Amino acid sequence: VLQCCGDEVGSAWPLVLAMLKSVAQDCEEPGARHMKAFMCVQLIRNDFLSALPVDCLQLLLTTVGAFGMQPSDLNMSLTAITLLWNIADFFGRERSALLSAFSEVGFHGSSAAPQVHNVDALWLVLYHQLRVLSVDQRIEVRNSALRTLFTALETHGDLLEQTSWAQVVNELLLPVLRDVRESALSAGDASVEQRLGNGGGASGEAMLIHHTRNTESKQWHATWDTAFQGVARTFQIFLPVVR
Repeated sequence: VLQCCGDEVGSAWPLVLAMLKSVAQDCEEPGARHMKAFMCVQLIRNDFLSALPVDCLQLLLTTVGAFGMQPSDLNMSLTAITLLWNIADFFGRERSALLSAFSEVGFHGSSAAPQVHNVDALWLVLYHQLRVLSVDQRIEVRNSALRTLFTALETHGDLLEQTSWAQVVNELLLPVLRDVRESALSAGDASVEQRLGNGGGASGEAMLIHHTRNTESKQWHATWDTAFQGVARTFQIFLPVVR
């Protein structure tokens, strides 16, 4: 239906996105249904992003984030992070159009979730999805999310109003450092095993892991290094703004 009639969905976009998000959040029955739903999300991002009403973009971000957080499919989570980066790039390119759209749309508070009312708030929703993924139990997911978060901030951070940087610091950067540090300190020294195959399930073939990250503690400390360096670099670039 989306492939044939996506341009005509119109006011039904919130329903479509909510249905897809509910599939991502249903962890009891992972499998083909998740993959089909995620393919729909990819189609929306690739073909219909510019056609989405501006008041649906927050729901799109949280839907993509939900697919990133699902624990059963590693490749799906990594692809979701890539989609968040692609959407960030879109926001950067289309800033003028988004500003105009937000000035025209009416918000009535009918949504269960708090609605974003400006472009900065939309950026913060996107960054929050990456912030949550940056403490995922899977090292591949959290490291990818951290790199994407810092790259997005370095690339598009100058688009944020100065007042929004207080939220970036207090709700994103400092909590990321805190949570990653706490996980690194509490991680055990038991050996970790990684398996080839989708999601790294038990049915995959065991893969050797380098001795520098063959325990949970070593992996979380590697993530801590990534987080600390990323936060330090962000402060260095935007110090005049956040000061």
